[in-house]
Amino acid sequence: MALYTVAIFAVSDLSRYWLHRWMHTVPFLWRFHRVHHSARVLNPLTFYRVHPVENLLFGLRYALVAGVVTGGFIYLFGARLGVAQIAGVNLLVFISAFAGANLRHSHLPIRFGKAERWLVSPAMHQFHHTKEGAQTNYGGTLALWDRVFGSLVIPDHKIRRFGLGKALHTSLAALLFEPLKMKGTSR
Repeated sequence: MALYTVAIFAVSDLSRYWLHRWMHTVPFLWRFHRVHHSARVLNPLTFYRVHPVENLLFGLRYALVAGVVTGGFIYLFGARLGVAQIAGVNLLVFISAFAGANLRHSHLPIRFGKAERWLVSPAMHQFHHTKEGAQTNYGGTLALWDRVFGSLVIPDHKIRRFGLGKALHTSLAALLFEPLKMKGTSR
């Protein structure tokens, strides 16, 4: 149970890192992800300010990871699998949320000190939501992936401005349909 809990958490976090990075570096995917990054104010609801296509991609990502990891564990250990949980949530996901994941989209610059080499703090993700930090700190929970793949930046200053610097979406219709247009793929 412990090995499966850690495996599904770590592989999911790694796949989340790569999809998030591709959402920033592949122009077609950026058109959808910039809906999230266009927010000038961060609050916990900003997490949900995403285009439906992005939601679909992240859902498919997790389904694929869960299927592959679970299939591998069933093959190796049989069908009697279980995940360590709190309130029906993977124990490690619960701990991550409790330790500040819910505050990553806020103005509270919570830092983790030396642990930021391993864990994404709210301040690190807030830096990611600035123009200067948008190509850094793609990790969800583990800063390990950013460190290994060269995108880790631990900000050393207070963040003052979030967003892309200009209003991209003037209505809900623009937010939903503008990313589907073929023009305007650049940053």
